[in-house]
Amino acid sequence: MRLSDGGFEACQVTGVEGRVTSAYALRWHSVDRPSLDELRGVEPLALDHHAHDGRLAHLSIVSWHAVPPGFTWIGTLPVPEGVPELSNTYSGWQSLADDVVRQRRWDWT
Repeated sequence: MRLSDGGFEACQVTGVEGRVTSAYALRWHSVDRPSLDELRGVEPLALDHHAHDGRLAHLSIVSWHAVPPGFTWIGTLPVPEGVPELSNTYSGWQSLADDVVRQRRWDWT
């Protein structure tokens, strides 16, 4: 996914149930689009910015939220053990990218 502050981030779909898709962000960033091989073994992004307590950047997204144009499908990898199939946090695709940008800014300070 292309980020609003430049560069690319990656996310992974963990499950689909009816009209809901769950996905989490990976702890990966680059100025270039990733290849699938670059993402093998990359861990999920945990949020600790502001009031977050280390929860994964993992969201459930209902189908009426369109996938933004900066998101590109690159392939399939197994979901790591311990990452739940569905998230109990609901939002849109753009919110996942925004979580990444906020965490990156927090990490820089």
